Amino acid sequence: MAWTNPTLSTAQLPYVPFQTVSTVGECYAAYVEPYLPAPDVVQHWNELLLAYVAQPQAIVFIRRYATYAQKQRDTLRRGFLTLDPTGFGYVYCDNSIAQLIFAQALSGRKPTLAELNAAIADRSFPVSTILSGLERQQLTFGLAPSPQLGRRGWKLSHLHSVNGGYDFDYQSTCQHLFPRGHYAWWGTPDHIYRLDSPVSPDDREKMVAHFLRTVHPANYFLSPGRRHQAGADVGENPLLLAFVNEQFQQRYGSLMTDLQGPFRVPGSLVWPAVTASTPLQLIVQAKATGKVASKKPVTVKPAADGASDPVRTSVSTSHGPVPITFEPAGEAAFKAALLARKQAIITLSLQDGSSRSEEWDASNFTADSYLRGNLLSRQSLRRAARTAAGVVAIHVTLAP
Repeated sequence: MAWTNPTLSTAQLPYVPFQTVSTVGECYAAYVEPYLPAPDVVQHWNELLLAYVAQPQAIVFIRRYATYAQKQRDTLRRGFLTLDPTGFGYVYCDNSIAQLIFAQALSGRKPTLAELNAAIADRSFPVSTILSGLERQQLTFGLAPSPQLGRRGWKLSHLHSVNGGYDFDYQSTCQHLFPRGHYAWWGTPDHIYRLDSPVSPDDREKMVAHFLRTVHPANYFLSPGRRHQAGADVGENPLLLAFVNEQFQQRYGSLMTDLQGPFRVPGSLVWPAVTASTPLQLIVQAKATGKVASKKPVTVKPAADGASDPVRTSVSTSHGPVPITFEPAGEAAFKAALLARKQAIITLSLQDGSSRSEEWDASNFTADSYLRGNLLSRQSLRRAARTAAGVVAIHVTLAP
């Protein structure tokens, strides 16, 4: 079974409900518990992730440098890979990676270590759901369709903060651990910045702790998106976090205690005392327009090769995002094959059960071209997504 990034259906994750709660227990029951992955799935991911980071040449994902000030896009670093002489490395990402793994866990998917390693090796493992043109020129890891959390009014909140609350001074060491560096560092032919010396065992533990806190399904939960709340962000409320921690201890058992070490949680950490009846007022309401999110078809923004503006990574219809698959499997493998063949066949599966195919002349496609951007900017594909039948899947193969 190949690595996939499933998009959650509205049955699996509905739009955030509008209601008022007055206690911590009510908040947990209404917004957190119904949308948690099954305990056995979380246990599987725990074993998978711990086995992965134990490998000498693991590449960990670091949630940094995903935003920029004003128009300084050259400060973005998502998808940029750094390796030390031993093969251990790290790549910068945003919170999309946590959302994508959450979607897999909530849908019950249990990938194997071999699948994870293969996705890392062929660079099909995603770092984001959207990237700038500058990032696409030098990235080594790619994109995946959005799992639609934000569009349906949700936010993924972390139990243990990714950017603080460690048993070491994270703020004073993060620049040493994860330097932004110069854009040109990754301007090598393979877009990899190579360190002169191995990462120390202590630094590696700190990097792994950041990675595990970012992606581990036992370290986050859904809460209403900030734009739908009348007050402060409940996902950051210490009382709710303390109650979620208590419930996770019961739900996942010893797993939570076992993670204290890998997460580098300080022994002095004390959660606030809470019960289900602890007061916590939360009013979740629609935006001023009365809408959670638009359900009309989303138009894909055209993107020329090397464009500097982000583009959507999937076509969306009223039924949700449309999955895109490639043959050969994996974006990196398909792109390499397309560069040689320069011709592909795009097959659209429609809602009514029919399908249609069209040729893709990729004679102008280069090694610096953005695969999904070129594919999704096609007028015929965007028109098909707006038809009554609608597109339910897209498959792209090399032309015979």
